[in-house]
Amino acid sequence: MKVKVQCACETRFEFEVEPVNGRMPVAINCPGCNVDATELANAVIRQQLAAQASAPSIPQIPQTPKISLPAPASQPVQAAAPAIPRQQSTPQPPQPPQPPQPAVGVPVGQPAAGGLRINKPAVAHTPTPAAQATGTVAPTATAENMCPKHLTEPAIETCHVCGKPMCQKCLEMFGYVCSVYCRGQANSKKMFIPVYANQKSVVEQKSRGKSKLIGFAIAAVVMLLLGGWIWYEWFGSMPKVVYSVKFEKKKPHGHYQLIGPGQLLSLKEKQLTLFDVAQQKQLWSTEVKFEKPQKRSLLDDMGDDTTDPAPAAPVKPSKASAKSLSATNKTTSAKPASDSLEAKHLDAAKQRLDKLKQGAASTDTNAPAATDSSDDEFDFAFFRDALGVKKIIPTATDIWILFEDRVLRFDRQTGSQKEEIAFKGHELNVTHDENGILAVGVSDRNHRVLTEVSLPAGTVKSEEISLLPKADKTKEQANDKSKKAGTTKKPVTPVAVPSTTEEDQSSDFAFAYDRGEHFVSAGANVAQLNLKIIEKKLEAHEAMKPKGKSIVDSGNLTAGKSLDAAQEMLNDMQRDNTGGKSVEDVSRYQVTLRRWLVKDVPDWEGEVVGAPGLIPLKTIDIVTGGRSITVIDKNNKKLWDAKLTYPTGRQFSYRSFDDEDASKPYLETGNTLYFADQGMLTCFDLATGNVRWRLTSVGISKIQLDERGNLYLTTTSDSPDSIQYSQQINLNKKTEPVLIKVEPKTGKVLWRIQKIGETLLLSGKYVYTGKISSSISFLKLEEGESYHYNFYRLNPSTGHEKWNYFRTKPSRKAEVNQNWIMIEFNDEVAVLKFLSLY
Repeated sequence: MKVKVQCACETRFEFEVEPVNGRMPVAINCPGCNVDATELANAVIRQQLAAQASAPSIPQIPQTPKISLPAPASQPVQAAAPAIPRQQSTPQPPQPPQPPQPAVGVPVGQPAAGGLRINKPAVAHTPTPAAQATGTVAPTATAENMCPKHLTEPAIETCHVCGKPMCQKCLEMFGYVCSVYCRGQANSKKMFIPVYANQKSVVEQKSRGKSKLIGFAIAAVVMLLLGGWIWYEWFGSMPKVVYSVKFEKKKPHGHYQLIGPGQLLSLKEKQLTLFDVAQQKQLWSTEVKFEKPQKRSLLDDMGDDTTDPAPAAPVKPSKASAKSLSATNKTTSAKPASDSLEAKHLDAAKQRLDKLKQGAASTDTNAPAATDSSDDEFDFAFFRDALGVKKIIPTATDIWILFEDRVLRFDRQTGSQKEEIAFKGHELNVTHDENGILAVGVSDRNHRVLTEVSLPAGTVKSEEISLLPKADKTKEQANDKSKKAGTTKKPVTPVAVPSTTEEDQSSDFAFAYDRGEHFVSAGANVAQLNLKIIEKKLEAHEAMKPKGKSIVDSGNLTAGKSLDAAQEMLNDMQRDNTGGKSVEDVSRYQVTLRRWLVKDVPDWEGEVVGAPGLIPLKTIDIVTGGRSITVIDKNNKKLWDAKLTYPTGRQFSYRSFDDEDASKPYLETGNTLYFADQGMLTCFDLATGNVRWRLTSVGISKIQLDERGNLYLTTTSDSPDSIQYSQQINLNKKTEPVLIKVEPKTGKVLWRIQKIGETLLLSGKYVYTGKISSSISFLKLEEGESYHYNFYRLNPSTGHEKWNYFRTKPSRKAEVNQNWIMIEFNDEVAVLKFLSLY
């Protein structure tokens, strides 16, 4: 059987095949487009088989030999009888064909007389109506309704050029023309052919158009985002000065503090003002009554005594104390012990005044040690001495102004004054920390008045306590009764400072706590640390490396070795002064921790080796020794103790509790305690004291956490050798500040930067640092030092610099609150803001 197939790509091909069950025995592909054409071939086979089955079988009529009969001349040929009409009403069944009968009187096979031949035409077979219904008529009608190209698809349209029937596939392929030829004819004749919406080329063109639009839209969005990122990184995220206050020379500058996002608090000319920088308007302003306290010394209260106090035993000063005494032109001669407390405060006040005159006006870590500006000195002298303002403490609802003898409380929303809390006693020592404000006043030599103001609630607790041992309290009560009865006053015998040798006084910490007046605000109460030396012991350690071959005496001194020669001479001078050794206090101390402003809390007593110290935290207090710590809760219950790798250092002994920028190498957070000695940071489990991890870093001065719990360290670039050889001078090596980010769970260092900043300022998700540098030009020596101030914003993830705000003048301090920054310079206060997207 021959099969002719036309593919959808208009490729026509023909082949012979013997169908199997009316189907192709094997699969075939179009030779033009290589598409499977088996179904098209099967359709052609079915159509041919159907046509063969429906065609009627035409019987073969044997040809009758022609007989020629000669017509007689006398008899005309008889005409044929007329046909009898067929009855239409009742169809007769078809009769089987009868064999032809020979003519009468003429024998078959014999020619008629006269040579007459009769040719009987072949009978044309006319199919019956039933055959028409089931024969060739039905296939002809079906073929007319089918597509000539796709024989299995019905025709639903005609070609607008040639009029051939078309199916849905033809329309999808060519539109309203049946072939490429008709399309060319239509184009040549400029015929209008409508566009078929579902034509493949049209659909693909629309799809390509949509893809292009989507691509253009994506490219536009990418370009917009890229442009926005470039604008943000180079312009939008850079800090801009949104508010600035210029200072006039020889006039008090006032105090400025950033207490919230866009909220600047100022205290100037006795006016406390809150300014909204974002809206550039003043929220409120109120007058503050400045009353300089009239200090009364302890000697004023002893004016009624008729007998002069007996002099105390002379005290031989140590090397360290002798330097401080000579600096203030003091002598080491015999002196009444009653003057020691007052003299200490007078000396401290005199030293502060001398520093102010020399220009050391700021306690900020970013501020230079001294400055040449006289108006700067006047500013701080005005507030620190004349007005007695120690600190301004903002809370969520209030603003507290801390003076030397009182504290004022103002409403943060309205500025109205709520209350005034006066501290009792003389020679007040006022400190503050995160727990609150603590004032320790002197009522007499043996009594102190404690006043604690908790923040932010503002609860006030006050109590007068006795420093005498319990055995002496009975005698004291008897003296009080005699005074009430009107008896004659007896001379007050001063408490003499215990005589100690020079070796004893080498421990400056122990000497400082001889009177047991170390009070610390511990949150729920006030803690007092009392010390008693059990065993005095000092250990000397080599603090300098052994001296090597002398460069100065070698005779080969050159200009390239001048720095090494200078270093050698400085180390020789150091050995002559100290002997090249450092003395460590390893004495045994009995420590008594007493709680005040709380009831039914027993004292805690323990032994500590090395100079003790006390650190109050949120839920615990830490008693430090030379190389150990003891953790105690607020009820004087010992939790655990631990040994340290290196000594704690003096920053724990002489920590300034009212200085926010003071060294604080410890942190309590959740169930974790971070504690750093001179060369090692240790992470303790707060409940058990187990060590989780350790990190070696020399000179850690501050430990901080951001809002996401990330740990940041402020440390130095020193090596552990600097602890052992603490007196060694190395001019080739400069100690640089180092900022480190640490993973809190494992102690892994995430990033480490050096020389870029001195300390970290954290606020929310932002990390800042600042640094002051100075230089002297030899061509402009008369102009003095030139300062450069850089304030950086760091990327918390990498530590890289995001931007740098640079000014050619030193700063006093910098404060941050989210994306708001306040920097105080010598001549202005600038408030900056930058756009933050993440």
